[in-house]
Amino acid sequence: MARHRRPASLPGTGKLLAALLTTTALVAAPAMAADIYWDQAAASHDWATGTNWLGGTAPTAADVARIEWPAGVLPTFQPWLAGPVTVSGLRLGASANTVGTLVVYDSLTVTGDTRMADGNATLGNIAVRGGGTATLNTLSLGIGGPLNSGNIYVDTGGVLNLNGAASIGVNSDGNGLLRIKDAGSVLTVGAAVGTLIVGQAGTGTLEILNGAHATLNSALSAGNSTGGNGQVVVRDAGSTLDGTSMVLGAQGHGGLQVLNGAHATLSSTLIAGNDPSLSGQGQVVVSGTNGPDVSTLSVSGFAMGYAGYGEMTIANGGRVETTGGGNHYIGGGGSAGTGIVTVTGPGSMLDASGTLLLGGATGASGTLNVLAGGVAHAYDVSIGHSAGSTGAVTVDGVGSTLVAGSSDIHVGNSGTGSLTVSNGGAVTAAGILNIALDAGSIGTLNIGAAAASPAAAAGTVAAATGIAFGAGTGTINFNHTDSSISSLPPSRAPARSTRSQAGRS
Repeated sequence: MARHRRPASLPGTGKLLAALLTTTALVAAPAMAADIYWDQAAASHDWATGTNWLGGTAPTAADVARIEWPAGVLPTFQPWLAGPVTVSGLRLGASANTVGTLVVYDSLTVTGDTRMADGNATLGNIAVRGGGTATLNTLSLGIGGPLNSGNIYVDTGGVLNLNGAASIGVNSDGNGLLRIKDAGSVLTVGAAVGTLIVGQAGTGTLEILNGAHATLNSALSAGNSTGGNGQVVVRDAGSTLDGTSMVLGAQGHGGLQVLNGAHATLSSTLIAGNDPSLSGQGQVVVSGTNGPDVSTLSVSGFAMGYAGYGEMTIANGGRVETTGGGNHYIGGGGSAGTGIVTVTGPGSMLDASGTLLLGGATGASGTLNVLAGGVAHAYDVSIGHSAGSTGAVTVDGVGSTLVAGSSDIHVGNSGTGSLTVSNGGAVTAAGILNIALDAGSIGTLNIGAAAASPAAAAGTVAAATGIAFGAGTGTINFNHTDSSISSLPPSRAPARSTRSQAGRS
């Protein structure tokens, strides 16, 4: 294939050119970028062998390498990269009904865009392994088309660097997977990426497995657009993800799972459910241990149901901790979102360094369930925080504990709040427990069960400076099966407050 333009001659320059040729070499014009296709009749795996490419020459740094053959046709030799290569672009299965695969054992640099699985019945795969390194500028993985699949596998010590805009599962029918696996395998996402998108409008998955490590110097959005489904999985002891901020369910469905002793750390905020229409749904699961390794998620702050629907489950000894001292939202923070957090099982813990706000905006709804020996700890707790919001906390089961370690618990701060303590659950406040603090608020403390529910065994409440009824409508319901309780601190109730009793007290 021709690669250079011959310089045009001006009239009268023939002798001058002849003289120049006797003294110096002519400088070639810059090579023209070309699409260079892998020959499905290639005689070996070697990328550098020119005859393995149509046209007889391997791609140069100015060219776009295209690895595509008809779907259902498997070449005898698929390309392996065993020496350093730079190209301006890379295409794998980027035309309808084509398949393209590449294995990187050395160094691949793509200075332009990489497009994988673009069109009907397409498959594009890259494997980076055995100490190989791939550095990609912009990446579109699993672009779209029925029956498409784009996959990047980084394992056995491989390294992937993303330096420009990157999206996994691009269009509504796109399917993309980025899997980083094994100790020594590394994903690094540069700040210039802006936001790594997992599930833009299609289905995208990012997996960090079996001791691999990912560093995200940009934000991450999973389930970015309506219809998008993005999942981030960090699994197994030794697997780590270090990132900045993360949004799960900006407008689609997004999830984060930290499992089996893995660790994930965000230096900024985690938001789940970001769309006021509630089409934005985000889910977080932190679960499991692996020997001494505890599944741990550490974030500066969080908002479950910031404006859409957000849910967090901490189970089987998992741990979520916050490092920022501000507000952490369960329902609200942006607008009328719905948030649910469940901490269940011995060893499972939510440790919030700041304030837990349930119902952090007008119309928002927040629920916290501490069950079966789980523990939730915060500086202070506000249930039904904002006017027009609702909040509900249940602490149920022996060993289940809610602690406001430095200040108060407000049950119905400015909105409607309820706190139910049952079956040996325990609530402790370093300060006061306020019921219906502000005018117009409604606060209810249930010992055992709510008034309209079947009686349950009581739990305990301990507030260092007692229980106070505020300016709203406050109620304590005693609806339990115990013969007596002695763990309720003294209360201060103005005349307009009520105190109801059911079951035994």
